Amino acid sequence: PYFSIAKVMVFNGSSLDTLYHSDERYQAKEAGETPYPERYSNLLQQLISSSTKTSTGYCEYLWNRPDDPGRFIYPRKAWVNYNSDLDWYFVLSFDADDLSRISDSLGNRLLYLAILCFILFSFAITHLIRRIVTPLKELSILSRRVSQGDLSTRVAITRNDEIGDLATAVNTMLESIID
Repeated sequence: PYFSIAKVMVFNGSSLDTLYHSDERYQAKEAGETPYPERYSNLLQQLISSSTKTSTGYCEYLWNRPDDPGRFIYPRKAWVNYNSDLDWYFVLSFDADDLSRISDSLGNRLLYLAILCFILFSFAITHLIRRIVTPLKELSILSRRVSQGDLSTRVAITRNDEIGDLATAVNTMLESIID
C-alpha cells in the first residue's frame, strides 16, 4: 500500500523522452507532448540538475495531484539516479504529505511496538526475579532458624539449578550436624 503513492519515471538523458512513467498520462511521450509540457520539461531539467548537484540525487519540487490537475502547489520528494551506460535517468518520486503521513504512521507503530516490548520485558524480568528471590528468602529464613538453634528445620526447594544445589547442600549439612 505504501508504494502506490510513488511515481516511477525513466527518461532518456539526451532527448528527455519519457521511457517509462507510472502515470499513464506521461507514458512513452516526449517532454513536449505531455499534458503540461513546459512544467514537465522544467521538472525533467530540475531532476537532471539534482542528480548531478547532490551525491544522493535528492530533489524537492511542486506538482499537481490527479484530484487537483493544473495546480502545481503540492510538494513532492524525488530521488534521481543517472545511468551513464544507458544515458537514462531513474526517478522515484513521492508526494511529500503522503510520505509524512506514512512516516508518522510507521513512527506510531514503532512506538506501540516499543511499549509492548517494554511491558513484556517487565513481566519476564519480574518472573525471573521472583524465581530467584523466593528460594533465597526461604534459605535466609532457614539460616536464621539454624542460628537460633533450630537444627530440625529444612528447606523444601527442589530445583535442577544452582539454587536447588545450594538448598540440597544446606539440608545435607544440617543432617550431618545433627548426626
